[in-house]
This record gives sequence, C-alpha cells and structure tokens, in this order.
Amino acid sequence: MQINITARHLQLDDDFKVCINEKIKKLAKYASKIESARVIFQTEKFNNITEITLTGKGFRLVAVERDQDIKVSFDICLTNVEEQLKRTRGRVKNHKMRKFFESFRRFSGKRRELPVPDASIIRIESFATKPMSPEEAALELAAFNKDFIVFRNSVDDKASVLYKRKDGNYGLIEP
Repeated sequence: MQINITARHLQLDDDFKVCINEKIKKLAKYASKIESARVIFQTEKFNNITEITLTGKGFRLVAVERDQDIKVSFDICLTNVEEQLKRTRGRVKNHKMRKFFESFRRFSGKRRELPVPDASIIRIESFATKPMSPEEAALELAAFNKDFIVFRNSVDDKASVLYKRKDGNYGLIEP
C-alpha cells in the first residue's frame, strides 16, 4: 500500500509521520485491496483539517474532520474511515453469502426466499380486491379510517392507489 502524507501551511514532526504510517497500515486488516492512502493536513484560521482518502480496486473512501488539535482530528478521521471499511466489508460478506444461498437454491430445485434480517412483517391484512370507482374507494377510505387504499379501477381494470393528503383532500395514483 502506498501512503502519501501532505501538510499544507504547517510542519509535521517525524514521530507523528511514523505514527500515521503505522495506523494507516493497520487498516489493511479490514480490506486487503487498499492500493493507496492519502492523508492531507491543513490549517485554516483556528481549525486543523484532516482528510484521509483510501483508494482501491472498486472503491474510494473519504473522511474529513476539523478540530483545534491536529492529532485529535487525525484520530477521529481514522475512526470514521475504519467504520466505513467495516460497513463495506459487511456488505461484501452479505453479498457473497446471498450468492452462495442462491446457487444452493438453484441446485436443490426448491424455491425458497432468503430471510431478510433487518425487516420483519408486523401485521398482515388480506382483503378481496373488487373493481370500484375512485369515489367508492374514497368512501371506503373514510369508512375504515385508513391513510390509503389499493383498489382495482372499474374503468380500466388496473390497480390504483387512493391516499389521504395532509390538506384533507385525496390523491390518486394510477399506472
């Protein structure tokens, strides 16, 4: 991994540069495909700005932080980049697992849905869709005190959505 350190309008001591190199090299444990890292330090009036840019094959991560102390801004910026790397690493793992299960489903002959870990179905309502006009749908919407209703339009036999707007009127969505 190539590390480029740039200081604008300030001088960095050698011990701090060595510390920066060590901490940036430790980021390779999250993503082995990091090709280059660019760390830019600059001062504007009373703030020190640290910018870390990691580039690799198929990704580019950037974190910027401002603070009065340059070492504090670097540490905060480094933790932001670590979190971004962890998130992208998790996405890659989830993608690979999903791909594995899809291929398994293809070979097993059974068609199963993958469970969605973040979302859960709280309540299921089923109802028969009968063809009705938008006026009838508005009456039913008011009768059941709902925010929206999905119905089959009796004129063109297409699914439509009627919803209650904030101003008290109704909105109609047609395909």
